[in-house]
Amino acid sequence: MRTAVRAAITALLFCSLIPAFGGVPAGADTPLLNMYVHQEDDNGTRPTAGTEAVMLFEPSGVAAVYVQSEDAHIAVLGEWAWDAGRLTLRFDSGDLRADASFALDPGRDVVEMPFRLFSPEKGASKWRRRPVVPEHAARIVFRAAMLGGGAASTDEAIDRAVDYINRFVQIALGGSAPADAPVPEGFGPAQGPAAEDPPGYDRKALPKQARKLKNGIEVEYWDGRKLEIVLFGWSPPPAAPLVLTPKRLVNDPRVHLNAAPSGDTSCDPVNKTALFISPFNSVRIISWIDSLFNSAREDGIVPRALADEFAWEWIMARLAERGYKEESLLDDSVTVERLIRKFGDLKDPGVVLFYTHGTSSGALCTGEQLSDAGDPREARRRFEDVLDRLRNAGHRRLVEMDGVGMMSVELALRVPAGAAWFVSIKPAFWRYLQSLVGRPVSFKRSFFFTAACFTDDTGDLRDAVRARAYFAWKVSVSPRLNEAVCRFLVESLARPTHSAEEAYYDLVRVVNTRELVRVEDRILEGVVPTSEGGRRAPLFADLKNYLFNGYGLEGTEMVRYAGNGWLSPARVDVGQVWWLVFAGRWGQDAPQGAENLKDCYEKYWSKKQFGRLKSAYCNAANIGKIPKEAEVAYARYLLTGKKPEGYGGRVVPRWTLNESK
Repeated sequence: MRTAVRAAITALLFCSLIPAFGGVPAGADTPLLNMYVHQEDDNGTRPTAGTEAVMLFEPSGVAAVYVQSEDAHIAVLGEWAWDAGRLTLRFDSGDLRADASFALDPGRDVVEMPFRLFSPEKGASKWRRRPVVPEHAARIVFRAAMLGGGAASTDEAIDRAVDYINRFVQIALGGSAPADAPVPEGFGPAQGPAAEDPPGYDRKALPKQARKLKNGIEVEYWDGRKLEIVLFGWSPPPAAPLVLTPKRLVNDPRVHLNAAPSGDTSCDPVNKTALFISPFNSVRIISWIDSLFNSAREDGIVPRALADEFAWEWIMARLAERGYKEESLLDDSVTVERLIRKFGDLKDPGVVLFYTHGTSSGALCTGEQLSDAGDPREARRRFEDVLDRLRNAGHRRLVEMDGVGMMSVELALRVPAGAAWFVSIKPAFWRYLQSLVGRPVSFKRSFFFTAACFTDDTGDLRDAVRARAYFAWKVSVSPRLNEAVCRFLVESLARPTHSAEEAYYDLVRVVNTRELVRVEDRILEGVVPTSEGGRRAPLFADLKNYLFNGYGLEGTEMVRYAGNGWLSPARVDVGQVWWLVFAGRWGQDAPQGAENLKDCYEKYWSKKQFGRLKSAYCNAANIGKIPKEAEVAYARYLLTGKKPEGYGGRVVPRWTLNESK
């Protein structure tokens, strides 16, 4: 690995000089408030065009050199100390070795350091000062923690980035580094106060406080406004994808035959409209390293991926066969006002697929860009314009409910050039939609798929949407997996009499058994991540902590599929229920099949008999052991939607695509 990294660095660093950064304000009397961009070594070697090497100082005493280009991102971590105008640096890496103490003027635009960058030979190097913008610098801190030395987990790296912003602001506004800072012995910034009014910074421009999100940082400013910085938005493709083994049952024609629609549309949406929302449908999205779906950490290179188009055309074609019409909002047309208008026009859409960046707070990114990599203050100014626009459009209450926010996401890998600022919608947005006077929107009959990372980490978003069938991710996910799971659910639901609960169970079944039974099972092959040599998939490894979850609305409560209904292994044998439902459709008449199962239970199974020669059907309609009353009851509910007498557990609310004959 070291050889490969060093070769990459050598190729990156040495050629023509990158543009200089001038006209910046002087820093306070500490290098902490600056980053330093490498210009050249004293032997004439210079960074290649498009490549940048940045040195950054963390208040904890960590010094980071971060090298970035469009294709390679490398970090080396060391230590720093500051005492009476002298900077001490120590780097001890195969890529950079330096142990130097030298005078440094933090207000000087160009400084010299007594070592060469990534060169074992003695010499010096020139660096240009760049005042820190903490919202951008936090991204470098996160990446340096991920890629440097110990290869921290995403959770640890986010902690570092949050700590960086909080300590930086404290020092920049005249405070000092906390006395309990975890610094190496003899290292760390001086404990004395920084300048009272550091040039280039003011209370209004700087954050007040940073807080941790699962995939980023929430930054609160002194005026109460909040910004979410997404540090990683998608996972890379799996290194060990799911491989399916055909089960003998795949050759049974009954598996592939569909039952006729039941004619009971009480669990269907009234509005047979499918709405696809994709703010980043035509632009690049970034795939970052994640401790769960990890394929690139050993390379030391940040992976990137072009936006995989969601298979909306395929999904819509399938839904159209089942009587649905298409609506969509794409790219920069996904604004707050257009979302309100579209949902208001559709009233109660049957299917909603929202494909975007999200955070663990339940916020979703829209397509309205506030600014590119410029000053965050400009994004905040434009956000105030957005709020004024919403107030003037009659949505003052939405603003007062804190239903709209800001989100910073990466459209390219360079920092800060790749980061952009967008308007986001928070959970309160969905409550506002459902409380509009005159035309409230309801998702009580809807299927809602949130194709955004970490949005199911808390219940904030699902409890605000309150959809009859709601699906979301608890972790980061690759675009291909996101697409495959949605396609699988739709394909399963397209089979008459199949409910959202059954589609979800079949998803769990395929992933956990790694067996191919139905044609749609192939959709998941090659995209679901596995570990332990392909023997285990983390997606549904722990019933209490499934990483992709389904919920059903019952009254005002969202009932989780996992742990209830079909997926309550303490109450039913999930495999037995699958076979009972399968057997109930052998005649392509689900209501009659449910009656047949009831008859089998009353005549034979309740008496501990299989049926044998007296009933070939009852003898075959089980997995080789006598079905329990609860299993028969729930299988009948899955076939018909009628209350499962004899089940006794928590029933998952039913949602079907279109049961009209």
